[in-house]
Amino acid sequence: MSKLKVTTISDPDNDNTAISVDSSGNLTVPQNLTVSGTLSGDGSALTGISGGISEADQWRLTANFQGSSVITTNLERVDNSGFGYLGTGMTQSSGVFTFPSTGYWLIRADAMFRFTSGSPYNVIYIETNTTGGGASGWTSQTESNTLMTSDSGANFYGSSDGEFIFDVTDTSTHKARFQIGVENSSVYTMGSSTLSKTYFTFIKLGDT
Repeated sequence: MSKLKVTTISDPDNDNTAISVDSSGNLTVPQNLTVSGTLSGDGSALTGISGGISEADQWRLTANFQGSSVITTNLERVDNSGFGYLGTGMTQSSGVFTFPSTGYWLIRADAMFRFTSGSPYNVIYIETNTTGGGASGWTSQTESNTLMTSDSGANFYGSSDGEFIFDVTDTSTHKARFQIGVENSSVYTMGSSTLSKTYFTFIKLGDT
């Protein structure tokens, strides 16, 4: 059995409940635990210590589409060589993303746009729902816009990105999705199954 040896363990809430040991001898500590001294073992790995980032995942749009729309199809977890997600990972159904655990989640959305002339206004929205993720109850939390610039050829490109910290207190009710709004219905939102162009990042920052 591993041994945990420290000089001082402080309870940040001073309530004597933030640090616990379960029946198997695993130590659970809060994310903001302060430890003074040295952690040492008896030759075997220390186990049962929780804290830090436990979930990180990334998804992307796999095909282009035109016009304004909630993104509901052509979504996949990034699968490029070298990619890895941390923890259980997100799941999605018809563009509605479900979180694997409660907590404070950083949601980031990045969108790439292409058009053949002019510089229309384009935006990506991060939307959240706390009533189960049905047709109603959605709130736009960010509105990230861009104007497009020419590539010295026939195309104009632009990109938008936004971030929101979502307090997920119930995984069955708290959901997220993404919506595109374009000034000109002929604008393409760019997707690819080999290179992330429009993509979404989820990182659990800590427990709620």
